Amino acid sequence: NIDAASSISATGRGYSYTGTANYYARTFPNVDVNYGDRTGGSHGGEGGSASANGINSYGSFADPNTSGGSGTYLWGYAVSGGGVVRINLGNGTATINGTIEVNGAGTGSAGGAGGSILLRTGTLQGGGTLKANGGVTGDGRGGGGGRIAVYYTTAADGFAFSTNILARLQAFGGYGNYGTGAAGTIYLKSSVQTYGDMIINNN
Repeated sequence: NIDAASSISATGRGYSYTGTANYYARTFPNVDVNYGDRTGGSHGGEGGSASANGINSYGSFADPNTSGGSGTYLWGYAVSGGGVVRINLGNGTATINGTIEVNGAGTGSAGGAGGSILLRTGTLQGGGTLKANGGVTGDGRGGGGGRIAVYYTTAADGFAFSTNILARLQAFGGYGNYGTGAAGTIYLKSSVQTYGDMIINNN
């Protein structure tokens, strides 16, 4: 259980460029590539880019297990993507009143992409949030959203499948004043569904 004052966080714990060459970012599968000025990291959604040749999205919507990509390095700023949180409770109960977050980091030049959350549980309840949002930047382009997948038997409280779910599960692209990242993916599958539901929702 996660109470309202607690959280599980892997924000900024994903791919991170460690060099000093401007315009480079680290992305899947742990490679450094020149993607141009102030380009946001990608994962479930693409990061904001000045061209059509931004950083490609990657990863599995149904079994998310990849970290978010970094934003491009510029002027001494390096930003990391979000990490990975995977929780398997079997037929148990997940009471989430706090936060599970794997957001991308942000700086003045670019935002990192959101990471991955996988949750398998019997009952999902509470009023908390799961977040895999792209990093926000004030003078660049935001990171893309990450990937969230939830497998459950019963969903209650704020996690009931209704308009509430859009506030509880977030894979938003990060805002940037030069460009905003694209939304990532949210996949929900109950034990009685064959295919599940996909949500792509940006803020």
